[in-house]
Amino acid sequence: MKDNYLNKYCLIYLLYCNHLWFTMIYFPPYANKYGISNVAIGSILSLYNIVSLLFMIPFGILTDKFGAKKIMNAGISLLILWMILISFFNSFYFFLAGYFFGGIGTVLFLISLNTAFYSSISASNSKKYITYFYTASTLGFMSGPFIGSYIIKYT
Repeated sequence: MKDNYLNKYCLIYLLYCNHLWFTMIYFPPYANKYGISNVAIGSILSLYNIVSLLFMIPFGILTDKFGAKKIMNAGISLLILWMILISFFNSFYFFLAGYFFGGIGTVLFLISLNTAFYSSISASNSKKYITYFYTASTLGFMSGPFIGSYIIKYT
C-alpha cells in the first residue's frame, strides 16, 4: 500500500469518528432545546443503531457487487442528509428521519471504507497499517467531544 492511501483512509476515518462522537454527544441537549423529551431522544439514538444493525449484511453484499467507491459516496450523501435534517428542521420527526438516514449512511460508509482499506494493504505490512487506521479512529473519538464543546460554547 502506498502511504498516500494510508494517509487518506486514516484521515477519512478520523474525521468520521470525530463527527460521529460530536453528533452523538451533543444531540441530546440540542434536541432538548427544541422540546424533545429524553425518552424520544433515546428512541432516536436507538433507531440509529437498529438501522445500522439491520442493514449491515445487505450493504456488505452491495459493496462486493458495486464496489467500495460507489457505496462510500452513497453513504456520504446520506450522512450529509442526516446533518441537514437535524440542523435545519427541529422537530421529532425530522430528527427521527435524520438518524434513520444517518444509520444507513454510516453502514454504507463504514463497510465501504473498511473494504477499500483492507483490499489495499499487503499482508507484510498489515499490522502496521491496521494500527494506524484504528489509531485514527481513536483520535476522532477523542477529538469529537473536545472540539464540539468549543463549538457549542461559542455558538
